[in-house]
Amino acid sequence: MHKIFVTLVFLTSSFIVQANSISVERVSEQVHLLKGIDYGTNIGLILTQDGLVLIDPMPGDEHLSALDDAIQSLYVKHVKFILNTHEHADHTGGNQHFIQQGARLVPTQDTVPSQKVSSLKVPLQNTAQMQNTVAAQKTVPMQPVIPDILAAQVSSHSSADWIYFHPRSNCLFVGDIIDNSWHPTFYAGGLSGFNAAINHILAIGNEESLIVPGHGKPSHKNSLRRFQQNTNDWVQQIESLIDSGKSVEEITQHPQIAELVARFNQEGKSPFLPPKALSKFIERTITVIEKERQTSGK
Repeated sequence: MHKIFVTLVFLTSSFIVQANSISVERVSEQVHLLKGIDYGTNIGLILTQDGLVLIDPMPGDEHLSALDDAIQSLYVKHVKFILNTHEHADHTGGNQHFIQQGARLVPTQDTVPSQKVSSLKVPLQNTAQMQNTVAAQKTVPMQPVIPDILAAQVSSHSSADWIYFHPRSNCLFVGDIIDNSWHPTFYAGGLSGFNAAINHILAIGNEESLIVPGHGKPSHKNSLRRFQQNTNDWVQQIESLIDSGKSVEEITQHPQIAELVARFNQEGKSPFLPPKALSKFIERTITVIEKERQTSGK
């Protein structure tokens, strides 16, 4: 009976928030995920010992007041800190709205200098089930940006991507290093930067860690490994086709391309990548390949 009551209370609260254009998902006592119904960015709301933290507060300009209402429906207090996973407008667009209310944007680059800390492991009941692709004793460069939240900087989607880890809830917020609603966008760091970023994420927490992408549904490490493998398979296939002299148009028609693209369609969209978007994805992948070849001297 108690479980049913809790579920009903949550569903009622969620419905009220959705009516104001913001959806809410409770992850733990300290963590909620919010999202504008017509906007794809995952917004993190974390209750810490020092106050409320908002990560990537952008539900769309017209929905910022609704985001306020959603936060107040969960906690009757104002946001104290803002964190951004990177500087793109679909993640930072709501910063000023909350700064005007007294929130402080935490400039990650100016906080405590990076330091080596042991790979953060949240104990599992059955540790034999852990199948981390990164050695458990590896170190991950992390820094405490505010109490309760640690960060690591990488370069994959943008030149400065930030991974935020909240150990108490075992949640990682990784921004557009991962996009579970679209194809991978590793254009700033290239494939090497993408793999380094993914390996950083895999080294933090444990197999039960919840990984919140910039867009799309949260997932766990097995899903992340598949995403990494699919991305590497994609780049290798494109590289093979351009080396065989295929044009972008010919690549779009190649049967293996459709199969590889389908692996990224985690939400079952139809169509997933329109023709122009597919061509652009191929072109930008080729640019990454050429840049990395120049860097390596191949």
